[in-house]
Amino acid sequence: MGQWDSPVTLGTLLALLAAGCATVFGMDEGEPLTTTGTSSGMGGAGGTTTTTNGGAGGTTDCVATECPGEDYDCHYRACVNGQCSFLFAAAGTACDDDGGFYCTGAGHCYECLTHDQCATNVCQNHSCVNASCDDQLQNSGESDVDCGGPCGPCPNGNLCTLSSDCESGVCVSGTCVPCTDHQQCPTADDYCDLGASHVCLPKKPLGAVCVNHYECKLNKCVWQPIFGFTCMPL
Repeated sequence: MGQWDSPVTLGTLLALLAAGCATVFGMDEGEPLTTTGTSSGMGGAGGTTTTTNGGAGGTTDCVATECPGEDYDCHYRACVNGQCSFLFAAAGTACDDDGGFYCTGAGHCYECLTHDQCATNVCQNHSCVNASCDDQLQNSGESDVDCGGPCGPCPNGNLCTLSSDCESGVCVSGTCVPCTDHQQCPTADDYCDLGASHVCLPKKPLGAVCVNHYECKLNKCVWQPIFGFTCMPL
């Protein structure tokens, strides 16, 4: 008998065809076949559909608009590897959810991400706020970060414009430095504490406790039996 002389049943023929297809495409039965496309009538990322070969169970379609949840400016439903998921809009993407203006890249919509997005040039905790002396920025006339100008005086080593910008009362070449001489102090009514602080201080009035003559307005520090060293008249 020849090769085709024996009867071939329909079941045998289908089995041969199935084995041949699997060999040609390099797949075993039940291996997923995934295709991704955009369905008509659905906009943006919400229109992505992923089809997965379900083996004996047929195919299952993931349609983003049919996934649970809602779409927002900064996060939206999507199909990822055939499963319903969420994707985030890139940081800086315009949005208007919850009164915000910019997406964070993590699904939130906030008023600001950077200082230059605020009219005040200060963005703290994703909100625009007024400049202050503790915003960790140099602004509003400060000579250095959060000191000098309208804020408190700066320590030695910080930038300055005026002597009043410095705790020491001495600004040299744009930097706060400790005083080493009375002549460095802002006015003749100040003296340089040549002890540990090296800070310019106001001269003391009559009767004030003193150690050195230069501390007193009248340049005289005298021992008094009851009061100790005090500033006295000349």
